Parts: sequence; C-alpha cells; structure tokens
Amino acid sequence: MYDQTRKTGVSRESSRVLWNQSHIFSELFLTQAQFDRAQIILDVRSANIFTRHDRIGYAAIGLRAVADQSEYPNQILDEWVPLMHDED
Repeated sequence: MYDQTRKTGVSRESSRVLWNQSHIFSELFLTQAQFDRAQIILDVRSANIFTRHDRIGYAAIGLRAVADQSEYPNQILDEWVPLMHDED
C-alpha cells in the first residue's frame, strides 16, 4: 500500500538466524479500514555464496494483529514467524 521498505542486517553462513531489530514506519496516515487490512510483508532471502539473494520464504503480518497484542502492544517479541513459500 505505501511501499515503505526496511532492511535488517545480513547474517552470513548461519542456518539459525535471530533478528533483534526495530523498524519504525512513519508518515502513515491510514483510515481504520485501511489499518485493519494493512500488512507487513517479511521477505527472507539467502546470503550465501552459491544462492545469493534466493528467496527462502515470506510472511505477512497484519498491523491489527500486532497492535492488538495485550502484553507488548505494537511489538512482536520472542515469537517465531513461520515462512510461506511461493508454492504454498
């Protein structure tokens, strides 16, 4: 919808990556209906020598689901986010 992009650091030569980063999306002016439909798309790609930038998978997280968390509103903490694949 708004095409704001953020990138994490690159973890090389690891199959067990943990990201502990924050990203702020500013200048978003959404109606309630737009907010309820909006998603953050995570696009996970490889960074090794042989398959550089190949897509490992992706995940879509609804803004409403993030905002409605009771313990830590507007944050995703210590949570596995399952990845989907293009054939899913």
